[in-house]
Amino acid sequence: MLGRLARIDGWVLVAVVSAVPVVVVYARALHSPPNYDEAVYLATLRELHHGVAIGVVFLSQPPGFGWLLAAIGAVTASLVTVRWIMIGLTLCGGLAAWFLGRRAGGTLGGAVAFATLAIAPPWSVLATRLEAEVPSTTLAIVALSLAEPFPILAGASFALAVSMKLLALSAAVPLVLLARRRLLPLAAGALAATAVVVLSVAPHFGRVWSQSVGFHLSGRSTPAPSFGDNVHRVVTFINLHQPFGLLVTASVVVAAADAIRRRPVPWELWTWPPAAAIFLAVQHPLIDHHMQLLGAAWAVPAGVTLAGAIARAERTGRMVAIGAMTALLAGGLYQQWGELAPQGSSPDVAAAVARLQHLVPPGSVVATDDQIVVYDAGYREPPDLVDLSQVRIQSGNLTIPRLLRESANARAFVVGRSLATNGVVLAALARRYQRRIEVGSITIFADRRP
Repeated sequence: MLGRLARIDGWVLVAVVSAVPVVVVYARALHSPPNYDEAVYLATLRELHHGVAIGVVFLSQPPGFGWLLAAIGAVTASLVTVRWIMIGLTLCGGLAAWFLGRRAGGTLGGAVAFATLAIAPPWSVLATRLEAEVPSTTLAIVALSLAEPFPILAGASFALAVSMKLLALSAAVPLVLLARRRLLPLAAGALAATAVVVLSVAPHFGRVWSQSVGFHLSGRSTPAPSFGDNVHRVVTFINLHQPFGLLVTASVVVAAADAIRRRPVPWELWTWPPAAAIFLAVQHPLIDHHMQLLGAAWAVPAGVTLAGAIARAERTGRMVAIGAMTALLAGGLYQQWGELAPQGSSPDVAAAVARLQHLVPPGSVVATDDQIVVYDAGYREPPDLVDLSQVRIQSGNLTIPRLLRESANARAFVVGRSLATNGVVLAALARRYQRRIEVGSITIFADRRP
């Protein structure tokens, strides 16, 4: 009976710790306007919901993320509800970290590991965002938590993580080390999940490969900060002016002291930060949301190390450590509270949505490089043009002739981002449409010429 009560208390503690970042911090950004990637994925979600296949609709991520978008689209089209789903996925990653910490330091250790991940930048900033990083990294942490007890499930979870975002490959290093005595079932789980993913997109595999792999290879040719700049960002990621940076630094000191005293050190998990750092250093272009991987890679071993240290400490030392960690974690949440302050919507977007709805009948197809305008207005888009990012155009993944060809049947074309200064495209649209309406920074081309 006491054992059962102890387990119940542990779950209650998890729920309490979860409620703090969710209700107080993460949910603060629920009503902020979507960023460009979110708008693209919302448009992709809508096309998948209407039966367009992965590969036919452009998706710059592997097909596993397309599965997730399709599943979300079957439930809701509301941005706020989508963001609540993303928060739920973020908490799944925290729960996996809790299991890792619990093995090292019991229930309290689990809470320490969960909380360390909860304040990892930019983990919380991306908690509400419809991006591939959160579900991919969450599945990678789940794989690490399952590596020793359930290697088959760990392998499957890892394969699904990679099917969401290729950067999750960095978790292979600690995963293989954790399951080194049971590599065969680990590989079997990974291969089985990979086979399912590949077979699910077999009719369009060539296009899927081109979008999720070829696009990123061609994107390396676009102008972006150099390899040296990437290395600088990775090396300076840990900031001692942030509570998270202090926690990680303390965990490194503890791990070194434990190694000298020949105490247990989760050294397998400590291979993830350098592996993630290498992946990000060679990533081109390196975008802010990619750094979420490094935040999680540092948070997991740091949290587990601190969990073990607190569990071993004597009563007085444990109380001091708990007090210090509570203060740092509270500081981290307060800092992120400021970063997640709600932002106002652009008046140009709202005005463009209203004007577009007046010009174009419902059910029409509208092309755009500013997806949130068309999404909010309720129109569908040409499937291959749901993403018109500057990287896609500059890399040659999408040529101007192909763009004009794919948008030939669009009732209107909304320009507000990557094409706003492209004279060739603007001239072609002026020839195609009779009307050109300026709505602040957004231009609407409407009424096709006969």
